[in-house]
Amino acid sequence: MGKLIAKTAGITLAAIVALALVLLGMFSWFAPGIMVTITENLGLEGACASYSISVYERSGEIDDLAVAVERCYNVGDYENAASYGSELLSDEGFDDYCAKRDNEIASDYIGDTDQYLIGIVAESLYRTNQKENALNLVSAAANNEFRTNSAIVYLGTVAVEQGDAAFCSQILSRLDGMQLDEDLYPGLKTFREMLQEVAGE
Repeated sequence: MGKLIAKTAGITLAAIVALALVLLGMFSWFAPGIMVTITENLGLEGACASYSISVYERSGEIDDLAVAVERCYNVGDYENAASYGSELLSDEGFDDYCAKRDNEIASDYIGDTDQYLIGIVAESLYRTNQKENALNLVSAAANNEFRTNSAIVYLGTVAVEQGDAAFCSQILSRLDGMQLDEDLYPGLKTFREMLQEVAGE
């Protein structure tokens, strides 16, 4: 009798687990947005980032794409952050999205949205060994100006943290090419000195 009860309980448990897996699979496929909420609430940030990509691929909306890029970046999934980030930056609605977001948040908290997003995409490119692309991206975004919260500072800070002397030297060369007046751009001298220390210049 005891064996029968144990066997029945085992079968019931297996059925429950199987049902849970089926439901999980269905939600993952048909309702990734629900899975984003669930994984976010459970603190499963990696899974949440993955489901965020699925949400974007279903919706095609730039808001969902930006969220996916940020979540991938935040969990260190630099491959997807670089890939989807490049897609984000080339989206024709990128400028409008950034302007809208700047109006919704205090832009001086993380920097202007465009510079912030370009910065994290550039860092992701750098960390996936696409350094030249990263440098070209931030150089173009600088537009011959310097701001302490700009994309080039994001990238330069990462290079300094990594002790990447050669890359710090490349950033310095790009800055020299911009011919910026240090008196007009507060923070530029400090940024240069930080790069020079690592580059050995």
